[in-house]
Amino acid sequence: MRHRSCFIERSLGGTLAFFRQALYDDETASLPGMLQCLDPRVKAASLLAFLLLALFTRSLPLLGVLYLLCLALAAFSRIPLSSFLFRTWVFIYLFVGIVEDTYRAIKSRVGSGMHYRKGQRIVTWNMAHLWKRSYQLNEQVYNAMLSRGFRGEPVSLDHFRIRIRDWLWLGGCAATILLLVYAELTMRK
Repeated sequence: MRHRSCFIERSLGGTLAFFRQALYDDETASLPGMLQCLDPRVKAASLLAFLLLALFTRSLPLLGVLYLLCLALAAFSRIPLSSFLFRTWVFIYLFVGIVEDTYRAIKSRVGSGMHYRKGQRIVTWNMAHLWKRSYQLNEQVYNAMLSRGFRGEPVSLDHFRIRIRDWLWLGGCAATILLLVYAELTMRK
């Protein structure tokens, strides 16, 4: 029974550490760091650009370079690397598990021999079902916001202005993305 209690203690300790870190995320966001000083709109645009680059690349070394850039940004933004690495790899593990479970569920329903048209229908049904669930959740969140006084106009506590450092950041991101795209195109040849 001692072995089981050690497992429970470790599990509870890990859970408490996770929630403790989640509570300190606000503290991390208020630290003076590279990403914390940028306009949120600029951060969102650059994140979207890098995300699209990661989605459309076919090069594993390029993905490695992007991951190293993420680690460098975390370090320059004073985000603890141990926490960043742990969350990144846990997310990857969970995502791979979800994909594997979905594949196994589809395979168990239709068997291994399946025409691609039937596969397309299954994927379409899954997408439609996910859309329906997302829309229902969206409606529930919106109704909860209305019940708490939301009237359709978001109110920001801060007035954001794009500054010189934001333009420099965007220029640096654009140059980095162009360089990485060029590197990928030359690797394909």
